[in-house]
Amino acid sequence: LSMKWHVRDGEGAMPAFGVIGQLDFASGSQAFKGSGTRPSVRATAEWELAPEWSIGVMPGLVADRDDEGRHFASGMLGVSLDRGWTERLHTYFELAAPQIAKAHNGGTTSSFDFGGTYLLTKDCQVDAGLSRGLNHRTADYSFTFGLSVRL
Repeated sequence: LSMKWHVRDGEGAMPAFGVIGQLDFASGSQAFKGSGTRPSVRATAEWELAPEWSIGVMPGLVADRDDEGRHFASGMLGVSLDRGWTERLHTYFELAAPQIAKAHNGGTTSSFDFGGTYLLTKDCQVDAGLSRGLNHRTADYSFTFGLSVRL
């Protein structure tokens, strides 16, 4: 469950900026779910490179728990390249490290991702993506599907 606050639009060399607050819940099979609810906060910055292209950076922090219930903090980082094909359809490529942590806290996970977004209406977007894990701590492949609604 996420909420994003669009702080400002980009202008010239200044990027568009936003903040995302998210809660990940312990759901799914034992092999993939976390331990309890995990809050995170992320900052997003996006620069327009040309009318159809943009690059984004998203660092963040996660409050997590290990299998014994001990709390620890981890980082995250994503860098993406976006291509707008129409006003509604965009594709992206991303290098992602959704967990940057010490080995005893699960270590770092990283992936190469690509996918797309489609605006159903001005306030509703669907997205889908495919990820390829880049290290032994990351699933070889994963697929995501999302729905975003502007309030």
